Amino acid sequence: MGYCSVFDIWKKASEKFPENVALSDGNSYNDITFLTAFREICYLAEKFKNFGIEKGDKVCIFAENFPHWLLLEQATICLGAISVAKNSKIGILELNYVFNNSDSSSLITDNPDIIDYFMENYPNFLSKMKMIIYTGQDEKYRKNEKIIYFSNLMLNFNKNTEYFSDYDNKPDDICYIYYTSGTSSMPKGAVLVNYGMAYQVEEIERVLDGEHPKIFLETFPLASAGGKTFNLYAISMGCKIIYTPYAGFFEKLQEIRPSLLHFAPKIVMTLLGKYYAYINSKNVFYRNWFKLNYSISMRIMKLQRKFYAKRKANTKAKGLDGLCEKFLSSLRKIQDKIIYKKIRNLYINDETVLAIGSASLANKAEDFFSIIGIRFLQAYGMTETTGLTTHATIQDQQERPYTVGVPFSKTQYKIVNPETMESLPPMEKGLLLLKGPEILKGYYNNPEATAKTLTADGWLITGDLAFAYPDDYLVILSRYDDVIVMMNGYNVYAPPIQDQINASEFVKQSVVVGQAKPYLAAIISLDKDAYNKWCEENSVEKVSPNNNEKFKEFLLQNINELISKKTYYKYYEKIKYVYLLDDDFSVENGTLTNTLKIKYRKVCELYKEQIDNLYKA
Repeated sequence: MGYCSVFDIWKKASEKFPENVALSDGNSYNDITFLTAFREICYLAEKFKNFGIEKGDKVCIFAENFPHWLLLEQATICLGAISVAKNSKIGILELNYVFNNSDSSSLITDNPDIIDYFMENYPNFLSKMKMIIYTGQDEKYRKNEKIIYFSNLMLNFNKNTEYFSDYDNKPDDICYIYYTSGTSSMPKGAVLVNYGMAYQVEEIERVLDGEHPKIFLETFPLASAGGKTFNLYAISMGCKIIYTPYAGFFEKLQEIRPSLLHFAPKIVMTLLGKYYAYINSKNVFYRNWFKLNYSISMRIMKLQRKFYAKRKANTKAKGLDGLCEKFLSSLRKIQDKIIYKKIRNLYINDETVLAIGSASLANKAEDFFSIIGIRFLQAYGMTETTGLTTHATIQDQQERPYTVGVPFSKTQYKIVNPETMESLPPMEKGLLLLKGPEILKGYYNNPEATAKTLTADGWLITGDLAFAYPDDYLVILSRYDDVIVMMNGYNVYAPPIQDQINASEFVKQSVVVGQAKPYLAAIISLDKDAYNKWCEENSVEKVSPNNNEKFKEFLLQNINELISKKTYYKYYEKIKYVYLLDDDFSVENGTLTNTLKIKYRKVCELYKEQIDNLYKA
């Protein structure tokens, strides 16, 4: 179904699924139907207009996910105003920068500390704002007439009343300024238009043709462009969205059993760890039985991929090939029935679709999910592409593993030499460039960054190193800036090595370092449960992991064995030393973006002393 704007998605969904529940926090008394949601959008838009919100105004939405989040934003957008969204958990200095850089005239937030900060640091803050909406419940602003409680704003809303909805949203109207996550520098405001988001929703509908999700359990931040895409896709399908915080998420997952999920790889790796924890909790016979079946399944899967490659080359699977393919398929079904289905169903149902975005999934995790029968797909994109720009179908993940699929139907790509910007042939590594309806129009208030990112003829320089297969399936290697140039002159792509390290059952996340150094080292966030279990099994005292030399020696051997299995492995990619963190990387300590990507420079800055010590050994 074609859409002209984001508002068009809501309008058509309200007409097609009026009585379906659209938004929920998991409690049925807070459920909002599609018709009620649409009427609330129109009601809020009228209120915002009364506050003086006009076309082109910027409205900052600094809040965590909750059911009315999308409705507040859509009320902003349908007036022709522009949403500037960020998770309220990130640092106040970044929020302050975004607020001021975007020239925002209004604020919607769930965090009183943000309001207090602006009032304390900007004496004229209240008088200059057209609108301040506080979505919290405490009483601290009840006497402040300038700060409007969301609950008070909704007092006169009647879900049975039709409110004015004839808003003129054009495809090229700016609807978002999404600030980049700032993994390596201060965030930049990507200017994005209505049709860029609408186009992505159309493409996801096409990719998931035949799927009819009923429940979407969401913990991915709405303040991210990729997260927004899947929320709007769910809206377009008449799917119920249940918002839940990350704390307790997996318990909620077991309870609700949704048909659609959208994860960043960090959460996927946590899920993988939980599956492995279940397997390791079983007796020795079961563990060995699983390992045997898994090994057989891996061989079967590799053979099946070879058969696919033959079919792709127009070679029919016939004779022995055809019989062999049928036999392998039958064998996998038997394995699924006797062992994998029970493991898979610990958290999800057979029809669940897991959409993975934000960064590429580690190969080990992709193999595991394929073998135990989880239906998943990967997508690639960035803030500058309105969230998504390539897709892999569920079938692609079985037949074309370790790729992020192909570009959307109206999107072009090319791989170029980073130095000369000349196009490269398939299979050669280079810089990825993109062009299409979803590409940003530029960076707000930043012509210099715009000129560096957009070519004169409209190509987006993504900053990602990649290569393409002859049939256009893309493999993303790393950020161009993530290339570590070692003292000996070797270039090392850090993310693929980190993926292998993260595949260890003992590791949650890692950062590889070694710029201008003679060897590589790593900062590692450990899985504490796996560490404690190792200590028990090896009769080792549970001291701070970084002081446990026996464990560090074991871990180095473990992760280097995994690194050695990396495609195109080089001997100098081994890790010589590690520093093990007592805490996790997190949004709160500034080492993760709100889409759970690691801020490399922040980690290097925060742990500079520890990193320096790794090179004094």
